[in-house]
Amino acid sequence: MPRGAPRLEANRVVLRPLREDDKIALTAIPRDAEYIRSNGGDPATAGPRSREDVERWYESRGDSLRWIMVVGNRAEEWPIGEIRFHKFTSEAQSARLAIGIWEPSNRNIGYGTEAVERALEYGFEKLELRFVELYVLENNARARHVYAKCGFREVKLLPDRVYADGRWLADVVMSITVDEWRERRERP
Repeated sequence: MPRGAPRLEANRVVLRPLREDDKIALTAIPRDAEYIRSNGGDPATAGPRSREDVERWYESRGDSLRWIMVVGNRAEEWPIGEIRFHKFTSEAQSARLAIGIWEPSNRNIGYGTEAVERALEYGFEKLELRFVELYVLENNARARHVYAKCGFREVKLLPDRVYADGRWLADVVMSITVDEWRERRERP
């Protein structure tokens, strides 16, 4: 189901297709230990990205519909993160959502909420999805809060999915249906 990602605008955030010059920006944005930890990785790998890391990331996820997140009032459109739909199923008309905001200075100010809301609108209205799900590690309270604020509800716990920080962590599966999304939008 992936096709070219259109440019989507929210209040302060713009979701745009990946560009070749994003590779330069990504080599300049260091891998943040908190971001790596929240995704189940080893925070010791924080630091600069190599050109090879960026190339692998850029070419990965061929089954997804990906956007780079930028703050709309920045003329240079410096990337602050990524959001994508992936794991499309045509029979269930569903997809999985994933988002990441790379730099700590761009977290906790609502950019993620805006991006998720705008992506859901596109997914339900243009892609005609029936439901969207996501996986989030149990220790990622910030992300779980954002997803709940956007209408996602926790539907399943998958124990012992990722070994991080010296212990096994569960994935929390969260989802939202098109009917839940519509109902939520119609509320004053």
